[in-house]
Amino acid sequence: MSSTFLGLPDEVLFGVLSFADARSLGRVARVCRRLAALASEDALWAVACADLLQMEQAQVRRPASMSWRQLCRRLFRPAVEPFDDNPNRNFLLQTCVELGGYFYAALDSTIGKFGSPDLRPLLAEVQLRDDAESGLEVGLQAAAGAIAVTIEGKRRWGRLYLLDPSDLSVRASVPNVEAAAIGPDVLCVEEGNLLLLSSDGKTLARQKRDNSFPLLGIDVDGVFYAAFEDDVYSIDRQLNERLLPRLDPPLYNLRRNNTRQSACGLVRLAGRARLLHIDGNGTVVLFDLSDGSSQTFHVLSGDEGTVCDALFATLFDSVIILALHMELRPVQQGGKRRRPKPWEFHEEPWEVHEVPGEFHEEPLEFPEEPWEFHEETQLSTLLVALNHRGRVLWSVPVPGAADFPQLRCFEEGSVFCFGTSAYRCKFD
Repeated sequence: MSSTFLGLPDEVLFGVLSFADARSLGRVARVCRRLAALASEDALWAVACADLLQMEQAQVRRPASMSWRQLCRRLFRPAVEPFDDNPNRNFLLQTCVELGGYFYAALDSTIGKFGSPDLRPLLAEVQLRDDAESGLEVGLQAAAGAIAVTIEGKRRWGRLYLLDPSDLSVRASVPNVEAAAIGPDVLCVEEGNLLLLSSDGKTLARQKRDNSFPLLGIDVDGVFYAAFEDDVYSIDRQLNERLLPRLDPPLYNLRRNNTRQSACGLVRLAGRARLLHIDGNGTVVLFDLSDGSSQTFHVLSGDEGTVCDALFATLFDSVIILALHMELRPVQQGGKRRRPKPWEFHEEPWEVHEVPGEFHEEPLEFPEEPWEFHEETQLSTLLVALNHRGRVLWSVPVPGAADFPQLRCFEEGSVFCFGTSAYRCKFD
């Protein structure tokens, strides 16, 4: 039967393979050299990749330097490894962003520019502030030819820096900033004011508002999105605010029904603005901000544990990467309860006579407390990749991982977790 199949013309075989998914194409390529050559055609992998993401092929955002086959491999075959063989690894302790093929990393208030995701070589470095108020939390964003750095100090407000990507020189510095988002321009909340800056630091617009936006982020086609309590707004370049349709179910209900809320934030996915909410059970609610509709899906089974913290980021504008820090089910230490033997509790002056089996006449006292069984809570971190319809593409544990303050996805396909130690998700 195989000889009959292989006897078909290449055009017919190519048509048959166009119905195969990514996993099947990988298996077909191992059969023989002829099928391997046909299965290596990038057009087949483009169809398989779009099917994997459940998107139209034109909607899939693929880096120019990456073939469709390489993109599929990054969606299918991950492996997590520690990222600790780097002499400059200290820069990974907080965050890192990518812009124009260069990588910018932060450690406290020091920003470094690197030529690769391995953070070598160091091309430029700048110390923004060096006082007791800085370095508590650093955020990096990059777009439109500028690096936006937010540094939160001991007080409520932080400071925003706009840096030149070429040499990390400071273009502008804005004090008392609560939140910031970068797109073609930079939008920030400055003590209740909305402030729009150009990438070179010029003030384009300013508007006073009664309430600030604790959740501010993402730019989609020149429009920013922000959230205050249960209301979500779109903000244009003239700082005109438009209240979007109410979310269903309301965020208030999600928070009330899930006392251990893990994460809530704005993301750009498949070219549209979304709001993502994760609860302690691993239930993800993804809202489409264009119409307020929502999708709900589960990324954990009931016996895997409880999510106590979660981070998320998007890869290729098509995939959601979740870093779930979980408490696993307690493991009972010890075994069957038993009454201890008397000699196990001897204390001075109760000593055993030299004659075996013969003890003092005084009765031996046993501890009044019952035998205790200790329960040990185990922590684990899991990386999960989803498409915009909730299909789990892969799920891998992070070995020996602690809680991470940052999760970043780079255009060249790397996924990094940043904490007291750093881990990179590699694809073979």
